[in-house]
Amino acid sequence: MKNKTLIVVTGLPGAGKSTVSKLIMEEYDFPVVSMGDCVREEAKKRGIKEDAKSMQEFIVELRKEHGPGIVAELTINKIEELNKNLVIIDGLRSKEELEIFRKTFNKVLLLVIVASIETRLERLSRRRRADDPKTLEELRTRDEVELNIGLRDVINDNEGIKIENEGDLQELKHNIRKIMEKLELSKE
Repeated sequence: MKNKTLIVVTGLPGAGKSTVSKLIMEEYDFPVVSMGDCVREEAKKRGIKEDAKSMQEFIVELRKEHGPGIVAELTINKIEELNKNLVIIDGLRSKEELEIFRKTFNKVLLLVIVASIETRLERLSRRRRADDPKTLEELRTRDEVELNIGLRDVINDNEGIKIENEGDLQELKHNIRKIMEKLELSKE
């Protein structure tokens, strides 16, 4: 088992996973590895377009081809390159990925970021990534894909710490600080 602690951040698209990861990184100086970036890198290597439909199909095929934990395995390579004892993982999507992290690293903390579908769509429309949904219906469809590949089980993991993210950035920072203090995690 590798001697690293992971803070694994999960939630539905637009909930604020990357924002939470970035805030922890900025305040505590812990590096972030994005699971979504690992998937986008793999898609780019294979010549897959970055639109929402192509990326949804790609991630489903990737998991069929290599198993439900493939994205965790791709991410572990990036984690091992880092010379830090604590690493933030942005974008966990399945229980299988979580179990791979739990078997590989000595401490894994799960943060579940939660926000309403309306709030999430508003955030995604401001983000302007090619693979982001543009309508509530597209977001509901993407949510179903995400929930069905395992996110539903991860969101409901009893060991996960839920963070409601409907407020402003100051409220989110305050909630993160409280959690970090509770977990007794300080700057490296």
